[in-house]
Amino acid sequence: MKRSNSINWPFSFGHWMLVLLLLGLSVNVWGQEEEEEPEQISSRMSLSAVQRGEDMAELKALARAKIDGRFTGLPGLEVAFFSLSDTLEKELGKATTDEDGIASLSISKSELYADTAGAFMLAARFDGNDEYSDSDDEITITAATIGLEAQEEDSTRTLVATLESRGLPIAEADVYFYVKGTFRPLKIGEATTDEDGMASVEFPAGLPGNPDGSIDMFVRLEEDDTYGTVESGVSEPWGIPAKESASVTRGLSSPNPPLWLLLTFVALLLIIWGHYLEVIYKLFRLRKKAAEN
Repeated sequence: MKRSNSINWPFSFGHWMLVLLLLGLSVNVWGQEEEEEPEQISSRMSLSAVQRGEDMAELKALARAKIDGRFTGLPGLEVAFFSLSDTLEKELGKATTDEDGIASLSISKSELYADTAGAFMLAARFDGNDEYSDSDDEITITAATIGLEAQEEDSTRTLVATLESRGLPIAEADVYFYVKGTFRPLKIGEATTDEDGMASVEFPAGLPGNPDGSIDMFVRLEEDDTYGTVESGVSEPWGIPAKESASVTRGLSSPNPPLWLLLTFVALLLIIWGHYLEVIYKLFRLRKKAAEN
C-alpha cells in the first residue's frame, strides 16, 4: 500500500487562521492596555523659610513639574514638614499646595531641633500619587532676627534696621525696605548692615496710606545662604490718608491706577472694537451686494 506524503494537520487552514487572528487581537489589546497605563510626571520640591520675630518662622514648600516644556506649580498636593537632627526626625505638620503650588506652615522656633550653633535642619516631603512622583527638599538655616525702628527728626523720616543672630550683630548683609501696596510690596530702598548690624534708609514723602494715614512698612533679609529670609515690620502714620490720596496721587501701590495706564487701556479697547465694527460693516456690504446680484 502506497503511503501518502501529505501531513494530516489536526486543524484545517481555516482553524489556523482563526487562531492567528485571535492571537493578534490579544496582543493588540494587551499593547493598548500597556499604552493606556499613565506614567508619573516627575515633580520637584523647593523649601524656603521666613523668620519673623524672636520665635516664629514660616516654612514654604514649592511643588513644581515640567509640563508642556515649562515648570508649573502643582496645586492640591499634601506636603509634610519636618525638623531634623543628626539622629532624629520630627513631623511639624502638613499643608496643601495652593494654586501656585505653594504649601505654607507657620511654626514656633522652639519646636525645632537646633545644633550648638543655633542652626535648624528642615525638610519638606511629598509622597507622590498616581499622577506625580514623590519629591523632597532640605535646608539648614541659622536663627536670626531683624528689628525695624521708625525715626523722625525735624522733617526727616528714617527707617533703621538691626540684624542679629543669637545676640550678635550681622555685618555686611544687604537688607531691603518696603511698604505694603495694594497688589505687591513697593521697594523704597536698600542698604548694607554695618559692624553693629544696622542699616537705614530715608523714607520718601507723599506715599498713599490707609484711611487713617498709617502706612505698613517692613524690612527683609532675602534668601540668605545662612539665615534664609528674615523680616520685620512696623506701621506709622507717614502716609497720605486714602481718601485724600485718591485725588492727590496715582501710583502702582495705590488703589487708583496711573492715568497713562487708564488711557492705554481705553485706547486698546477702542482699537479692538474698531476692528470688530469694520468687519461687521464689510460683511453687511457683501451681503447687500450679493442680494443685488
